[in-house]
Formats: sequence, C-alpha cells, structure tokens
Amino acid sequence: MSEKSDKFFKQRILPDVKLNDCWEKIIVPLVIRRILMNYAKAMINQRGVSSVIGAFYKAILLHGPRGTGKSTLAMGYANAIAEKIWYDKPVNLFLLNSHTIFSEWEGRSAKELAQAFELVRFSAGHNPTILIVDEVEALGYNRRGMIQSSDPTDLIRAVDTLLNELDELRFIDNVLVIATSNFPEAIDDAVWDRFDIKIEFKYPDESGRAKIIENCFEEYSKVGLCLDGADAFSVAQMTRGLSARALSRLVWWTHVITGKPYERLSIDDVSRAAGELVSQEKVINDDTRRISDEHNQ
Repeated sequence: MSEKSDKFFKQRILPDVKLNDCWEKIIVPLVIRRILMNYAKAMINQRGVSSVIGAFYKAILLHGPRGTGKSTLAMGYANAIAEKIWYDKPVNLFLLNSHTIFSEWEGRSAKELAQAFELVRFSAGHNPTILIVDEVEALGYNRRGMIQSSDPTDLIRAVDTLLNELDELRFIDNVLVIATSNFPEAIDDAVWDRFDIKIEFKYPDESGRAKIIENCFEEYSKVGLCLDGADAFSVAQMTRGLSARALSRLVWWTHVITGKPYERLSIDDVSRAAGELVSQEKVINDDTRRISDEHNQ
C-alpha cells in the first residue's frame, strides 16, 4: 500500500481466514445473512443492466445501536463475498473511518474525500474492490442540521462529494460500498437514498444472548473455563439490554474483576459480573439518549 493510500485507509487483501469468524460465528438473525448474500449475487446478475434505469448503487447500509455487530459483520460479509462471489481474483478491501477525515483534514475534507474515492476507483479497475465506511453519518451528515456547525461549508461540501462519489461508483463493475451508522437519523436524506438496502441491527433477544454467551463459554474453555449452555441460558435471562459486544466481553470481565483463573470461575461469578455490566450499560444508554435528544431539539 502506498504512503498516499495509507493516509486514507486501512487495507487488506481478501479472502482472509482471520475474518471467517466475523461471518460464521457472529450472532445475527438468519434473514440478515440471507439478504446480504442474495444482494451480493444480485450484483453479478445485474451486469449489463443500466445502473441508471435499474437504480442500482452497489451500496448498502448497516445501522443500529453501538455494539450490535455492524462493523464486525461488514468485515465478515466482505470476506464471504471474496470467497463465494468474487473468488476468481484477490479482492481489495479498504476501511475508511469517517471521523478521521474531519479530525485530521478539517477545512479540506471534501478534497481529501474525493482523493480517497479516486483510489477506490483505481483499485476497482484492476481487482474487485470493497469499501467499508464506518460511521458514515460523519460524512453524510444531514444538511438540514448544519446551521449550528462551526464550519457548515466544509460539512456541506463533504456531503456533496460523498453523493457525487456514490453516483460515480454505480457505473463501475466489481465494486461495493458497505457503510455502518450508529445514528441513522443523522444521515442526509439524499445519502440515505443512495443505499440499495438498509439493514437495521438491534440488541440481541434472549435466545441470541444465550447463543453469544454459549459461544464465549466454548471459546474460553480453551483456557480452562468450565461452564456450558445451560449456564449460558441462565445468564442470558439477566442480561437484557446488553449489546453483543458487551456480552462477548463478559467472561473476560469476570476474570478481571474477580482475579480468579478461568478454571475457577463459577456461574455465580459470571452472574455478578453480568449484573455490573447491565448497570454500566444502563448509565451509558441513558447518557446517549440524552445527548441524542439534545441534538435533535
């Protein structure tokens, strides 16, 4: 990767076996996986059809609360496409964190963003290319709410640039944009409309929580943990409101706060740690809702 591209992106070549678990083991409703893979197949079947007449942008949005697995699944989905759809060539994956543009390139964000997409287009001319844009609302911020910004001109130009680049990418074969957002209500209407499909992620229900915890118990059995699926179900009943990310950290968190080796952790230890996490998460969620309400006023 060149010094210039390193300025904009993290990059990797797919498929990558290290990403297999991001698709195979992350707990999401099966309908989400089915829609995503059907969409990837549709990209191939769409070749030859006018992207203008067909209104096909080769862009999808995964949105929902933090910690629900959007970014992880985006990585796994990109890897699954490389294995099952674009398997005849290496796939270039670019990772762009939207907040980096405004934190490092304030005042020239639109120009830098255009250069970033230029690299994506160049890559797509040689190999299948996937661009993952995390927290896309930072680039596609709702222009109606920009009047209070200290530099609304820069924000508006960035939104306009993002719209133009998405419009250009639709004419290129073998390219896909996967965007994630924690705050879909902050996305500009025109940007929102560019995504072919929008998939909402939610906190896991009880059965989903049990499966996540059971997977963690199985993984930590490699270092001595002796808990099973029945234990996972009992913990799941008391962890309503925890994100998938928080649940995945539960065993590690129990180990940290008790100081016990994994082989000595009991279901009571894990349950107490779960109760603490639920309390912490409630405080964070209350603060997030308050900030969001203040922003929308």
